[in-house]
Amino acid sequence: MIGSRKLAAFWGIIVLLLSGFCCYKIINGVNFDTSILSLLPADQQDKVTEKVINEVSSKISKKQLLLFHHSEFEQAKISANTFCTSLKELDVNGSFAKVSCKINPEEIEQIKQLFFNHRFHLLAESFEKKIAATDSETLLTSTLKDIYAPFTPRIGSIMEDPFNHSMELVQQLGSSSNTFIKDGFITAKHSDKEWILVFIETAGDPFSISTQQPVSALIEHAIADINSQDVQVEAQSQANNATGGLEIVKSGLLFHAIHGSDTARSEISTIGIGSLVLIGLALLVVFRRPIKIIYAFIPTLVGCVFAFSLSILVFERINLITMVFGASLVGVSIDYALHFLCEFNANTNVNTGFGGRQAVKKILSGLVLGLVSSCIAYGALALAPFPGIRQMALFAVAGLIGSWLTVVCWFSLLQPFNKKGKNDKSVMFDWLYGRVLQINNANANANANANANANANANANANANVLLLLIALVAILAIMAWPNLKANDSISVLNNPSAELKHSEKLMRNLLSPPSSTQFIIVSAEDEQTLLRKEEKVTALLDEMNSSNLIAEYSAVSEIVPSEMVQKQNYDLYGEQVYSKQGALQQLFAKLGLPQQNIDVILQTYAENQGDFLTIDEWMKSPAAEALSHQWIGKTEFGYLSVITLAGVDTHALQNAFQGKIEGVKYVDKVAGISNILSEFREIITIMLIAAYVTVFLLLALRYKAKAVLILMAPLLASISTVTMLSFAGIEINIFCILALLLVLGIGMDYGIFLKESRCSKESVSAVLLSCYTTICSFGFLSMSNTPVLKFFGLTLLIGIILVWMFTLLIYRYQQEKTDDGYI
Repeated sequence: MIGSRKLAAFWGIIVLLLSGFCCYKIINGVNFDTSILSLLPADQQDKVTEKVINEVSSKISKKQLLLFHHSEFEQAKISANTFCTSLKELDVNGSFAKVSCKINPEEIEQIKQLFFNHRFHLLAESFEKKIAATDSETLLTSTLKDIYAPFTPRIGSIMEDPFNHSMELVQQLGSSSNTFIKDGFITAKHSDKEWILVFIETAGDPFSISTQQPVSALIEHAIADINSQDVQVEAQSQANNATGGLEIVKSGLLFHAIHGSDTARSEISTIGIGSLVLIGLALLVVFRRPIKIIYAFIPTLVGCVFAFSLSILVFERINLITMVFGASLVGVSIDYALHFLCEFNANTNVNTGFGGRQAVKKILSGLVLGLVSSCIAYGALALAPFPGIRQMALFAVAGLIGSWLTVVCWFSLLQPFNKKGKNDKSVMFDWLYGRVLQINNANANANANANANANANANANANANVLLLLIALVAILAIMAWPNLKANDSISVLNNPSAELKHSEKLMRNLLSPPSSTQFIIVSAEDEQTLLRKEEKVTALLDEMNSSNLIAEYSAVSEIVPSEMVQKQNYDLYGEQVYSKQGALQQLFAKLGLPQQNIDVILQTYAENQGDFLTIDEWMKSPAAEALSHQWIGKTEFGYLSVITLAGVDTHALQNAFQGKIEGVKYVDKVAGISNILSEFREIITIMLIAAYVTVFLLLALRYKAKAVLILMAPLLASISTVTMLSFAGIEINIFCILALLLVLGIGMDYGIFLKESRCSKESVSAVLLSCYTTICSFGFLSMSNTPVLKFFGLTLLIGIILVWMFTLLIYRYQQEKTDDGYI
């Protein structure tokens, strides 16, 4: 089959079809994902928590906030208004679901009317204190003062709402926020600075590039329009305040996603192009012919096409982190081509009948074992329950298989590059082999005398002693480093926002004191009313914790829409304290001198509204639900669900109060949950790493028997040494460091297998050296990534690959003659 034109044509047809498929998907838009958190596994232990987190995140993530400040508030108003107007005019494709700059009077009236209509069933906390008094004097005094005040805001007339408690409901709703209305704009103040708030909501998923690109362009265009209006703008979060210029601060998941997307795209270019340039220069020096550089990269290119196509077919969305990782695959998948070219280059210089078919056959055993061992190492990543890491595993394995098939199917048809009678031998091979590595190869000395063989044996024994000494040294250093070895499973290993985004989020917290988006209470029940009653039970406990300073504040839907049971209690309380024969209403009208028939009209209205409860559906359809609608999940396959958001939380106290103690109530700390996930799977993947060593040893033992230990010795020593070095450097180990050690195993095995199969031939040593160089180029760039996931991954691999190459050459430095069993 090797060297078959039919096989090469068949593989060519597949590559063409996959290339066409890739072009089609790219033209029509690939569904890329830029969320770092999508790399994590879903909460398989608790489907309810997973459902709530997905629902809440999908709603909150679409809401963004921009803050406008100018030393002259009038100028800030003009800028904010210009921005909103431009954004609405530019958005012809509906990229935004909502752009809110000024208060909409119609929405305010709708909110007022909602609470007015249900004034007999809803009770503001301030009004409750008034009517709960033993006498009506407090309520009457307050009401009379409001009636005779010249500018008292009211919703209904004195005859409709004599005590104006519907207005108190609206005022209570507004008092829960740190914002205020100034000249029609929602405004917040911090450190003597007044900021105008502009709310925008994207129509699509902010983590999708198809949403990010148009939305980002529209926002930047709208900011540019402010400049065109002759407004002095400084669109940065850390503006120079002495200039009095406009500051625009952006906050929201969209801007974090855009930053991550831009970083990933930049790093794809940097890592991919940087690796290609450095690798190409090295290959030009070694092989001297540009055509050979092209041949070297063809398998890599085909491998990337193969990997990208399968990833699109298998996964609904492709994370950009996977693509950055794929860019680093250049330094690994090129190994097969390098081994072929080294073998092909050396033999065609001395044997004109030696072609690609012979070269592939000569290295085939190493190619097969290398592919299988690498796929085991990379494929082990797929066992991790991390969606993003599974994508990386598939991309890596598919890329290697595509590269391998290209070398075997296509390169086997190649004919010698050099013209007849022209020696294309590279002196670089001899220099690397003899001067730098100083390998004593038995094949190269086949004609040496007995003394030379004796010297070789002596050198091998000396080399074995050095190896034993090195093993002892690595063990001692590892023991010394053990006390300093620390793990870091915090969420910081996943994300590293820009300084501008950090500043904007800090400013937003100072201005608005928003509830935490990572700490909340999930409440579940079998129906809507039970859910509201359960929420009220939880909020009663939270009130007690608030009085003990265990929690700063909370927000619950039941505060706005109480259960029917509580609404009926409120209705009855009004009847007892306000609308009874001796109640406050009679006393108020007596003081005002109003006739009895007016009281009868009010009492009739009160009686007619006895069953007119405020419902969740009515509230959700009104503008009043804007701030809290994401907290009401509603009916799901798990029953009815809602969320109570928290701020200033004592986590330990909340866990003791709620975790597993109240049926249907669960306290969730997403940050702690992510850390627990990372910690748990770091331990699991460590076990997987050990299992991979055992599995690979059993596989290699089928061919090499007990001497399979030598192949695994180099990656094992390199892994231990890498962890030791990271520990001494004060770098905490995380799950991505462990994942990188799996690849150190796979790549290190490749080196050992090829050197053993060739008995350290000059061509194999040169290919291993070039492979090491290409891998270092790839992962060296990866270690400079601004994304912590890739940085830790790349740094661990960079150190590990350098060490595994050194240990591999040390182990095989003095290659002995073939023994009776056929292997060294």
